[in-house]
Amino acid sequence: MAYFFFAAAAVVDKFILTKKIDRPAVYTVLVSLLGVLVLAIAPILPGELFVLPPSGLAWSFAYGVAFVFAIFYLYRAMRLGEASRVVPIIISFQPIFILLMAWVLIGETLAPISFLAFLLILFGAVLISYQKSTWQVNRKIFAFSLLAAFFFALNLAGSKFLFDQYGFASPFVWIRIGSVVAAGFFLLSRSIRQGVWQMIKPKPAGHHQKHGLLLVIVAQAFGAVGVVMVNYAVSIGPVSLVGALQGLQHMFVFVLTTLISLMLPRVLSEKISRSILIQKSIAIIILVSGVAILALSSTG
Repeated sequence: MAYFFFAAAAVVDKFILTKKIDRPAVYTVLVSLLGVLVLAIAPILPGELFVLPPSGLAWSFAYGVAFVFAIFYLYRAMRLGEASRVVPIIISFQPIFILLMAWVLIGETLAPISFLAFLLILFGAVLISYQKSTWQVNRKIFAFSLLAAFFFALNLAGSKFLFDQYGFASPFVWIRIGSVVAAGFFLLSRSIRQGVWQMIKPKPAGHHQKHGLLLVIVAQAFGAVGVVMVNYAVSIGPVSLVGALQGLQHMFVFVLTTLISLMLPRVLSEKISRSILIQKSIAIIILVSGVAILALSSTG
């Protein structure tokens, strides 16, 4: 269920970035600042809440900063490309990064068959991002998506490292606080401050940005549910397995964006043709096959 919420958030994010907000940095700040709302549910999170030792706080803030970089590059990629192309690249490479980082941080090991999974995931990611034109833009999409995958993996593997030492609740809260602090540095830019203010200031009735902030909150509500569920799963199980199961999100994003494009093209327009549907379907089969092999190898 967590990855369904992530897919829904990705679709709403794409709409916001194409219709409401034209600067990914502004959206990054809004999303990160909304992370402070996690404090409202802190008392009901599993585990004990306490102030971490200095080293734990430092790592929590570092992994919070990684999350901010991850969503910044995610939104830059989604500003340029379709959600159903960007998200599969990110969540295909992310399991590879997670496995490598988990090996370094907590000693999880790679099975030889993971190399086959790597090749399948790499090929599937390239196939799903392929277009016949605008190669320069596509290279940017791929690069931004890859950076997002790296920082998401660092955040998740690092979170597992802290969960193993301090339990779930306290590291989860301090990592979110670290993200809020990191987002604050974006506000040193006057143009970003102005962009954020344009989104949050009261709007007159009928203004074209009247519902912009509401959409941001809706998107982050979906994302927040997914974040809590995935992080809790990471705290009680192998992080590599949880990361590999993100293959489910490929299907959700593909189905959601396709349905919305067909039923509500004015809300979200994705380039859909028979050849594109076939291309994406084949790519997703390859991606999910690689992720499935990765999941099986991580349990071996």
